[in-house]
Amino acid sequence: MLLSYPEASRDALLACSIFAPHLTERINPMMNLDPFDIERLTQAATQKGFERWELYREASLVRAYDFRLYEYQDATKSAQENRVEKTVVESRNGFNFWGVRNGRQERFIAPNAYAGDFFEWLGTSAGSYSAAPKASPSLLPLERWKSLQHQGRLLTSYQSRGLRHCAFQYREMERRFEVATSDGEVEQGSEEQVSAKGNWAYRVNGDTRFFEKEIGHSAIAEFEKRLKGESLFLQSIEGCLGSSAAWPAPRGTFPVYWSKEAMGTLLVHFLRAFEGDLFLDHLSFLIRQEGDLPSAFSVFDEPGVKCDLEGVLAKRTPIFGEGKPRTLATNRQIAEEMQVASSGHARRQSLDHPSTIGFWRPTVVPRSASSNLLAGLAHGVKVEQLAVLRFDPATGNALIQTRLARLIHHGELGEWIEPLTWEINLIDLWKGIATFDDDSTSQGIFCEKREQKILSEVVTGGCLTPEVHFPGNVPESNYWG
Repeated sequence: MLLSYPEASRDALLACSIFAPHLTERINPMMNLDPFDIERLTQAATQKGFERWELYREASLVRAYDFRLYEYQDATKSAQENRVEKTVVESRNGFNFWGVRNGRQERFIAPNAYAGDFFEWLGTSAGSYSAAPKASPSLLPLERWKSLQHQGRLLTSYQSRGLRHCAFQYREMERRFEVATSDGEVEQGSEEQVSAKGNWAYRVNGDTRFFEKEIGHSAIAEFEKRLKGESLFLQSIEGCLGSSAAWPAPRGTFPVYWSKEAMGTLLVHFLRAFEGDLFLDHLSFLIRQEGDLPSAFSVFDEPGVKCDLEGVLAKRTPIFGEGKPRTLATNRQIAEEMQVASSGHARRQSLDHPSTIGFWRPTVVPRSASSNLLAGLAHGVKVEQLAVLRFDPATGNALIQTRLARLIHHGELGEWIEPLTWEINLIDLWKGIATFDDDSTSQGIFCEKREQKILSEVVTGGCLTPEVHFPGNVPESNYWG
């Protein structure tokens, strides 16, 4: 199997910077807004009737690669080749201006521009501004490329066990940004995001099922370490292979052990109710909540960045604890409507998008933790991976599907069980949590928010709910007597 570098010729490879790692991926420096710039910008915006405004400038670099496995056969041999189907390398240096004039909001978005373009849009002279430095995006550093080769080979090695149509997508983004406001504030920050997605098909009982798994992280260097290890999709693939002999899901009331991944997936949806814009739109269960919230754990947001995408300090923030809400996540606009200070949760997918709200690094702090939850269970089910098919933040009701789950027998993991789709109320479910794993890890989970894809890096352990009504297909007595 050959996994080739995406450039066609050897000369092109030698000419690019991948063989000199110290020269790679330098993002274009932005021209900083000095006090003179701010004064000039403020005067120009005021003269043009803007009552308030915010200018967001960004220099970003995105690199994405899409690998596909092709099988072919000729008269002499059959073979597999893992090719790069698509390559995207894009660098941007531009503006996103938001202002209010005569009671109406106006925007100026220029993905690749220089300061003069913006001042000309305001209707003032471009002055002595020169063009923004042009992008010189490089390919990936060679070591990172080799790690992607490694992951591609690991995924496609499962062809021999029945996986088909394997695909592997990788995307990384680095941005440096600068924010200036009509109040005279200027702040600079940076952000990284990386994601890897695996897709494959597998025949189960004569039917072809399609599987997808995406993993994210907020630090490229940390994620690169994972690329060098075992397959990023190992658990998903093993569960997929195990599904060919999956047993019917049990029906009854018994302990359910939710893995850290399952807990993280549920948490990012639960936290939607703590987003200020949804609260103002009456789409949060906090408005109608009677009684306390779950009290077995607290949640803090612990950002790994200096400031949010509006230049507001991103600090450790309590979200809820001891059964009580502590903070609503806001950006500047929502904070102004609520007459509070912004909590530093302004996010945006890219320069083209307006500011929205999202959590950075929600961290679960359990009231009780144990070193080995599994060992103490005589029977039950462990949910390894699940999908939230529908969630209503106004009520906490969710439609979930247990994608990967296993029976538990005397403290040991047993047989895989078939996927099960069922309705739960997340508030009620979490009120039944008894304890957590003491082994917490982070996982990057992407959420859709107002047509934007926002990464939250959730830190949590698994948890145990001793009594859950599990609406399976066969009586629990079929498995546990």
